[in-house]
Amino acid sequence: MRRTICFVIFSGGFSFGVLFFWLLFERSFVNAFFAICFFCFVFMCFRRYLFGFLLVSILVFVLSFIIGIYRGAFDVFFDKSTLSGTVFPACVRGVVVDSQFSGWRATYYVKGINKGIVFTDRYPSYEYGDLLYVCGKGRSVDFNDGWYGKYLFGQRIYFSVQANKITRLNDKREFFSFFRWLYLLKTNFQFKIREIFGEPYAGLVSGLILGSRDDVSPDLQEKFRIDGLSHVMAVSGYNVTLLILVSLSFLRFLSRKKRFIFSAVFIFLFSILTGLTASVVRAAIMGSLYIIAALFSRKYFVLSSLAAAVFVMIAINPRIVLYDAGFQLSFLATIGLVYLSPVIGHYFKNISGILGIKDLILITLSAQIVSFPLIVVSFGKFSLVAPLANLFVLPLVPVSMFFGFFAGYLSFFSDVIGGVFGFFGYLILRIMIFFVEFFAGLSFAEISLEIKSGPWIFIYYACLVFFVSRRKA
Repeated sequence: MRRTICFVIFSGGFSFGVLFFWLLFERSFVNAFFAICFFCFVFMCFRRYLFGFLLVSILVFVLSFIIGIYRGAFDVFFDKSTLSGTVFPACVRGVVVDSQFSGWRATYYVKGINKGIVFTDRYPSYEYGDLLYVCGKGRSVDFNDGWYGKYLFGQRIYFSVQANKITRLNDKREFFSFFRWLYLLKTNFQFKIREIFGEPYAGLVSGLILGSRDDVSPDLQEKFRIDGLSHVMAVSGYNVTLLILVSLSFLRFLSRKKRFIFSAVFIFLFSILTGLTASVVRAAIMGSLYIIAALFSRKYFVLSSLAAAVFVMIAINPRIVLYDAGFQLSFLATIGLVYLSPVIGHYFKNISGILGIKDLILITLSAQIVSFPLIVVSFGKFSLVAPLANLFVLPLVPVSMFFGFFAGYLSFFSDVIGGVFGFFGYLILRIMIFFVEFFAGLSFAEISLEIKSGPWIFIYYACLVFFVSRRKA
């Protein structure tokens, strides 16, 4: 148990060291000071768990904190890119590593010497692995261009090009890899979904299963956001958990060891297929650790698993700790579900647990409470109908995912069978969209809170930590 706690402290100290460096990098000295105060306060609240090895814990934290600072400094020291927002004529050469579509416009992420974005028309389209030579109006990323500039900086994207001319340098048959095959599989699956469901239902199915919002209209995305339901179309731990349960159930004919190995492989493939977003990577690491623990008959600790995921992700890309809202929301929501939900559950003990109503309320409230500061700072708005909207919509998600997946999968073999599943999926999706539009249409659905980041965030979380530590005492 002590080793587990020491590892959690090491991961926390490392993450805090990286965060502290980025706050100094932004010259946010007041926030850096409050961050130190906050972590000292956390130590004081949970010091009873460190009885007998308090000195060791402090040494581990200080050491990992220093390592975290060096990791952030190392990242900046070797990054010679210009982040000034300069506009220039550009001709770049790079390989397509990702793509997004919105109406008749396309956005391609290309990797050459540096990673960049290419904006162009949707047709002709390009695919994963295509080597492109792009000419047009280029612009280097401006770090001071609000949250978007910092987000691009966090994703190591250094330039964008409004393309005037694109030349594919390699024929499709010349470049074939396993990852390209996965990308084509995803594209063909989405094409089948569009054939069966049509819009807006096809885009919603793709969002639920693959986390792709390319075909979801901006209006519907906005309604999901107002209802506090954006997480429904973001692949996360829920999808990975379903994947593990389904794969273990369908592979019962194999030995226990092979079932777990195949489940781990499926998690890896699914993560790549859905774009390796922060929430997916976090869930994939935690899910893989669960499988390893079960395979070797070891006890699984959620906190140590989360600490491992955070450590690995920040070690690979230290920028996400401050410049990736997806990573922050995923981490905070997980903390809320694991530690705040049981605490506030005491206040809902009289609510019926029939149909999972109580659990849905606790899940939504704990995630909302823990992520409140980040949501307000990032979006300037907060949903008041999220608990109710989640209560009505979340039960429909696994059912619609089931019919949507098998409708697309079986349509590769038979359009008739795929259409039957698609019909039932269509009915569920219509009900889901009805609830989404109903709650989004309420006059009090959300409130605007134009609050900037600052010391109040650390004070808020300090109060939350104190509340949880007292209830657990």
